[in-house]
Amino acid sequence: MILPTLLRRSFRRQYLTFYSLCLLALVLCLTSPSSAQNLRADGQRIVNDKNENVILRGMGLGGWMLQEGYMLKIYEEGSKTW
Repeated sequence: MILPTLLRRSFRRQYLTFYSLCLLALVLCLTSPSSAQNLRADGQRIVNDKNENVILRGMGLGGWMLQEGYMLKIYEEGSKTW
């Protein structure tokens, strides 16, 4: 009798977690950020609604999942140099 009770509690906890995450995702999708700005290109610059320069910052993960031969400095095995 203890095992079915533990299984029911486990399933109940999983369903509660799943539905809580779904509700959280729904709330996050329905709310709109009040501080969102529209960006546009002005020649070579990116500007906001007030015509102020915007600097976009980020991090590229290029080559993180796919390592190329030139990154590892492997030139003999399976690669061709021109």
